[in-house]
Amino acid sequence: MKESRLHREAKEEGELEKARAYILNILRLRFGETAVSDVAVVVNTIDDVTYLDSLHSLAVSCATLDEFKASLPALQTTP
Repeated sequence: MKESRLHREAKEEGELEKARAYILNILRLRFGETAVSDVAVVVNTIDDVTYLDSLHSLAVSCATLDEFKASLPALQTTP
């Protein structure tokens, strides 16, 4: 059975939302709610599931929130 375009888009959006929620939940548990507020703004704009998957792994393994932030171009700061 062939999926309709609308159904496929809804499914993809659901996957994106779930991936974003997992990342933010891990960061909240590890670093606290207030620490991740600026990260949430950026993560919620990412629409690449592969990139979100890599961020999920990083959220679990990073030593600091700054290490995670360094992987988000919109939050990178120049020294």
